[in-house]
Amino acid sequence: MPAPETAPSLTSIGPWRVTRVLGAGAMGEVYHGIDAGGREAAVKLLAAKFSENRDFISRFHREITLMSGLDHPNIARALGSGDVAGRPYLAMEFVRGPTLEEVLKKTGALAEVSALKVMIGVAKGLEHVHHKAGLVHRDIKPANILIQKTGSDPFATAGVDDSDLPKLIDFGLAKSVSSDYQSMTMTGAVMGTPHYMAPEQIRGEADIDIHADIYAVGATLFHLLTGRYPYPEPSPGLVMNAHLTKPPPDPGLHKTGLSQATRELVLNAMAKKQGDRYLSYRALILACEKAVRNLGASSVISDVTRSRRIGERPLPTSSRVVPTSSRVVPTSSRVAGNNVRRPTSSHYPPSNLGSTPGTMPAARPQSNAGSALEAARRPYTDRIPKPPSRNPVPTTTPHEVSAAFIDPALHETRPHTLAEHIRHNLHWILLGASIVIAITVVVITELKNR
Repeated sequence: MPAPETAPSLTSIGPWRVTRVLGAGAMGEVYHGIDAGGREAAVKLLAAKFSENRDFISRFHREITLMSGLDHPNIARALGSGDVAGRPYLAMEFVRGPTLEEVLKKTGALAEVSALKVMIGVAKGLEHVHHKAGLVHRDIKPANILIQKTGSDPFATAGVDDSDLPKLIDFGLAKSVSSDYQSMTMTGAVMGTPHYMAPEQIRGEADIDIHADIYAVGATLFHLLTGRYPYPEPSPGLVMNAHLTKPPPDPGLHKTGLSQATRELVLNAMAKKQGDRYLSYRALILACEKAVRNLGASSVISDVTRSRRIGERPLPTSSRVVPTSSRVVPTSSRVAGNNVRRPTSSHYPPSNLGSTPGTMPAARPQSNAGSALEAARRPYTDRIPKPPSRNPVPTTTPHEVSAAFIDPALHETRPHTLAEHIRHNLHWILLGASIVIAITVVVITELKNR
């Protein structure tokens, strides 16, 4: 919900006529302003108590300098700056819409596609900022992402629609990779919001780069998907300790039905080591776009095939034949280096297997339809894969190997390459070589005797 309108203490800030207070924080106040041409702006004014603090003044002017040259659809643009009674101000584009934090409080978790599309826009904005100004935001969170909506009442529709545009704001903690600004952030200083901070940021390391923002994007995506923090500990200290020590959280454990691609995306983005995360914003954007495409493709896949792909038990239904072409074998069930894979029927309890290969068992009568439906949708928690690396190598367990079979379509004995030909016929090649050598020796001996 929008901030309640408050009577402003100032009537004007530079060329902007102040109409109301939009918000206030430790650093200052934000006012709604209108210039002579009718253009709206969110005017950020540094708090009076910091007007004599040279460090805060320098940091505020740095934000003005860094924002002045940025122009991207997913970033709230800077419209002007100046000073009022020794207090610097920055006028930003006024975005008509709520923050993601307000959306989460009002509607709860977002739909998977909506959450992915929002983070694609945020990542594109961060990519532009980094390429244009060499900037790392360092405070990515739902409260710093505005959702621009169309219409006279931007708060009329709840949630996030496809027509909405996410815009990144508040670069007050942003850090430039240029040497001019490195000295303004001391090593050991912890800056950011604990629920979304990367481990290296919590440790106060000096070499904070784009991987910290990628981690925060993953943490924010987790919050959007599940409606809860990645580590909902009772105090900021415990939250930061969890970011440092606990494994990356799997959103699929808190919200059923999430695609495997989205779950892996969050796990990769929130990897503890910087080198284990996505190497660039572009790689993160491509992963999000791929997850969105997979969701679009999965809408035409049968319920049975989808349940096999994400590791859930299918709903009880009448006996029907599943075409072989629609059979989807999870990647994690393949064995690297050979042609062994788990049979499709191993996804179902042995007592429920049909008598005909490729068929589903008929539904059994249930005394309580609601409880049966919930039991049928309950995922196998022991089949949830461990957090993968950025380039996972398919593996399997001894139990899976014992239950596996060799697919005749994949298990070919006929060689296809020259190396396979040589390996397949090596004993004949050695025998032939031995005969040639023996004949050569005999011929040479005969020639010498003459």
